[in-house]
Amino acid sequence: VLGSRKRLGVVLEEQGVLPRAQLEEAVALHIREILINVAGRSDVSFTFEEVGGEAIGEANSTARVSMTEMILEVARRIQAPEVVSRVLGNLDRMIVRSPDPLLRFPNVALTPTDAFVLSRIDGTLTAREVESLIPLPAEDVESSLFALLCTGAIEYVSPARTLGPRD
Repeated sequence: VLGSRKRLGVVLEEQGVLPRAQLEEAVALHIREILINVAGRSDVSFTFEEVGGEAIGEANSTARVSMTEMILEVARRIQAPEVVSRVLGNLDRMIVRSPDPLLRFPNVALTPTDAFVLSRIDGTLTAREVESLIPLPAEDVESSLFALLCTGAIEYVSPARTLGPRD
């Protein structure tokens, strides 16, 4: 790997140690575990940066991983109320669905709670008002809001921003 300056996955595939499908599955699992270990920590801060294809390397050496599904999975595994509360912040802010159609209707399997919460977000209510409308424990609703916020399916907006009929 070091001598050829190739990625480990490429070498394992070339030598027939791991077929492509298993390699992609292993990379996806590795990414999930890293995200889970980092996301639940309160003593660190981190950011994600979008990088171009040249920074990633060969297109055929990257795993095809649904980031939305991965983010949802990681968010659902975070059980620390202080982390959820810190990310949600002030629940008295207006919450809307994302204006991006790809995020607005994520192509992932939502839990029944996530789908119900998402169905109540119409751009006229605060997060607290949405929470009060749903006949579930507040912790469940907040966890769902947290997961949807993390994926970008919903977002907070300033009171001055309003959505038009086409939004």
